[in-house]
Amino acid sequence: MYYQEPKNFEDFVYVGLVMQGNGMEESVEAMRRGRPYCMGALYWQINDDWPVVSWSSIDYYDNWKAQHYRMRDVFAPLALGVKFIDNKLNYYTMSDYLYDNNNLRLTVQVIDFSRGKQKEITERVTAKANSSNIVKLSTYLTWLRRQKNRILLSTLFLPITMETKSQQKIIFFLLAKYVGTTGNKGEQQGAI
Repeated sequence: MYYQEPKNFEDFVYVGLVMQGNGMEESVEAMRRGRPYCMGALYWQINDDWPVVSWSSIDYYDNWKAQHYRMRDVFAPLALGVKFIDNKLNYYTMSDYLYDNNNLRLTVQVIDFSRGKQKEITERVTAKANSSNIVKLSTYLTWLRRQKNRILLSTLFLPITMETKSQQKIIFFLLAKYVGTTGNKGEQQGAI
């Protein structure tokens, strides 16, 4: 993700907390995707003892910071992971359940900031018990790269049960002037 440079201390703290949430989510997701080589993750620190700007995920007043919301989602018993590798997006289900979750709905949308939804793909997938597995390989990244100012919205829906839950991952493909260019002015390389 790219963020604008903060103009004041309040914005600096806010952007720092959002970046912390993103970074921690990426780390924990990578560990969960790494099953069976990595079977868990812990993070430091959950709360503060006094009012301070720190790396905790809950502040002194018991308010959740961005990191805590991200940790709730990535540590869910069934989570969606996305990894960009070899010019493909790999979609993972990461399950702590001791039974298979069948008939999950994976929806991938390509959304343009100015023109709305451009493309949508929906598939049924299965999350195997107590494992992390690739459930879809996406090769439409070449098409997506040719577009400008697009986001890729990926959602994994659990089947209708007593509680309906979903996991959502958003990947941005934005026009970047100087950062991460491939040589073609303004074309960003890879997924963020």
